[in-house]
Formats: sequence, C-alpha cells, structure tokens
Amino acid sequence: MKKILVASLFASIIGVANAAPNTIDMTNLKCGDLQIYSNTTLQQVKSSCKLKKIGDYTVENDRNMPDKYFDGKEKMLEVQFYSTSQDGLIRCDFNGSVDSATIIGCRNNY
Repeated sequence: MKKILVASLFASIIGVANAAPNTIDMTNLKCGDLQIYSNTTLQQVKSSCKLKKIGDYTVENDRNMPDKYFDGKEKMLEVQFYSTSQDGLIRCDFNGSVDSATIIGCRNNY
C-alpha cells in the first residue's frame, strides 16, 4: 500500500512540475499599454503589441489529423508577441482571423 501511495505522489509531483513552466498569469498579461483580457480582440493586439508571428493553428498541428476533419470548422489563429509584463514571447490563440476575433487562451512560448 505504501508503494502505491508513494508512486502516485511522485507521479502527481512530476505532473505539476511539467505543467508549471507553460502556465501564464493572465491577470497581469500586458503588451505595450494593452492589458490582455479574454475579450481582447485581434485588432487590439495587432495595433498595440510587438508581434513576432501570426499564423493559422488547428488541432491538426498537434494531432496530425487530416484536413477533412476540419472541413467547415473555424480554424484558430495563433499570434506570438512580446509581453511587457512577463519575460519572453507569449503565444495566444484567437477564435478566427478577423479583427474582431477574441482570445481563447495564452501560453509561454517554450
């Protein structure tokens, strides 16, 4: 029984350690004078942030799924920019490529 408890504790510690580097403090995410919120639009980020890259992103990129899986579905847009409140490059996903698209989520660029 002790071995099982120790093994599960060790596994949970490893899981937390692996998740920690990619987490981001969304309450303090800024680029330039723009505070990033969940309702921040693509146009706001384009006009306020120092961008590195903008490109289409789909689950296909991660799962190597065929294009037919995404037929008729909106693709996300990934924007990489330099944060002024946190060190380094930040990647945020938007729910489309139109200027009114809003942020789905952000992560560190590790």
